[in-house]
Amino acid sequence: MPQRIIIFNTIEDAVNTLRTFASNFKILHKKYSIKEIIYESVGSNIFRAFPNLNNSPSQIYRDWASENFDSILFDFGNVNSKEDYYLFAFKYAESLIKRWALKTLKPDNYLMYGPALKMINLLIKTTQQSFDFRKDEKTEYQQVPFDSFSLIPLRSIINELTGLEFKISIPNNATMGFINTQQIYRIIMDAVYDLCLKANIPPIVYDYWCWEDKHKKH
Repeated sequence: MPQRIIIFNTIEDAVNTLRTFASNFKILHKKYSIKEIIYESVGSNIFRAFPNLNNSPSQIYRDWASENFDSILFDFGNVNSKEDYYLFAFKYAESLIKRWALKTLKPDNYLMYGPALKMINLLIKTTQQSFDFRKDEKTEYQQVPFDSFSLIPLRSIINELTGLEFKISIPNNATMGFINTQQIYRIIMDAVYDLCLKANIPPIVYDYWCWEDKHKKH
């Protein structure tokens, strides 16, 4: 059973927790084909968020990912900074959003930025877990596929991390849909970059702590 979501009380609390997790953490690599990467990257729990579509949401994503996989991998190979990754992620999120709109037709069924960016980041995360396609030198630039498990832990420390002059309020039931613009994604992701810099870990390790560690079978 999934564990409850832990909310950090202070930045120091978050840093100590993440350092402890990272000290015993190692990404496990698998022998994946391209098809397996695409199928494994986005699970049914995400697709269930899109009921009543004329087209299967999993098929829309998988067809799009299959057609774009080579260019995604090529462009990921040219990411050399967090700003490069932002441009990379936004490029392919917008591509997926356009494909989704083309297939679903109705504005009520269009894809929001949060789910689109989550799928892009999950695709990269799964690619980085593969023996044949991973680019270890790019791990430090990977970004977080945000959902409730990665957003809610930041609720009490987000404003201290952002350094902004306006307040960010993460709901206690925040989901991937909370990320609905590029701006809010950048704000939250920059906060995670800052937190992970303090903990001396790549941001993707934060995601592993948020997700995999909470879904182990006990």
